[in-house]
Amino acid sequence: GAGGGGGQYQAIARPRYNPMGRGPGDGDWFNYFQGLIEANSNFWIPALSLLVPLLLSLLFASIATVGPTEWALRENLITGSVYKNYTYERGFYFIGPWNRFIIFPRKQVMIELSSEQYADDEPLQCRTGRDDMEETTGGQPLTLSVHFMYQIDRENVPLVYTKFGLNWHQRFTDFSRQAISDTAQKYTPYQFWGEREKVALAMKAECEEWLMRHGQTKVTMFQLTQIGFHSMFERMIVDIQLQVQLYVTREYHQHLVRVMKEIDIMESVAHAEILAINAWAIGNASVILANATNTGFNVTQESKGYHYRKFADTLSLSSKQLVKYVKTVSIGGHVSKDLVMGMDYPFPDANDKSSGAKRM
Repeated sequence: GAGGGGGQYQAIARPRYNPMGRGPGDGDWFNYFQGLIEANSNFWIPALSLLVPLLLSLLFASIATVGPTEWALRENLITGSVYKNYTYERGFYFIGPWNRFIIFPRKQVMIELSSEQYADDEPLQCRTGRDDMEETTGGQPLTLSVHFMYQIDRENVPLVYTKFGLNWHQRFTDFSRQAISDTAQKYTPYQFWGEREKVALAMKAECEEWLMRHGQTKVTMFQLTQIGFHSMFERMIVDIQLQVQLYVTREYHQHLVRVMKEIDIMESVAHAEILAINAWAIGNASVILANATNTGFNVTQESKGYHYRKFADTLSLSSKQLVKYVKTVSIGGHVSKDLVMGMDYPFPDANDKSSGAKRM
């Protein structure tokens, strides 16, 4: 121990830092700085406890992020100037504690004009164009509910900020209301009723023209969700449409009747043609049958004559004998037994009691 005079070991005296000196002369810088800290320990510990959180806070304040669906412009919080020469996309950026990001949407943004609670604005009140069939009227009052989507390209973000600041969404809503109102006055009430898709496409084109001209922003989708007329005018349109449908239905019915009559006529013509073909076939069949019968009879007679002649020649029969033979054969094949022409019946029946047939 160092205390008392009877200790076995003696403490080695370590040179301490002298604040008035110029530092170690032997190059022992480690001991030099250690002595410097120990000499000012009452100052460094509180200073570091304040300095480290401050540095961390400045570090975190200097880092900013841009989301995957966002664009951003950098603003200087000291001077208030916005750097428009570069548009930031998604990622982490070290911009310093004196700057911040102004965020713009990269995705498609919807503007809805309807009576829903989450809509951007109320439904649009406007008028249609003048109907040519009703020259005394100046169009019908109209309530339109629409929603459409717009998208800001990266290169147009500085222009949008320059023209509208942070109020671009409301300005785009105002432009769209004006464009839709102007387009509605170009179409008649019946076109809103019967050509809705055509009207919606025209409104989309007009909205896109307004947003491109004033904000270099494109319209990606437009939908006309609801069209509201005055109740009396709607009832009149419904009645007209019902009459039109009735007229079309009657036209279809007349067309059906006409087709059925045409089918009946075609059926009658086909039946007449079938009868004519059958009559022609029967006539031709009769002629063919008669000709065949006549030919067969002639062939049979020729064959009989030939064979009778050959029979007579073979048996050396005279003409009278041959004729008598033919008569005998013919009488044998006769059905009636009571009638014999020129001679007695040569084939007496065993059951017949008379000796011969009656001569007629």
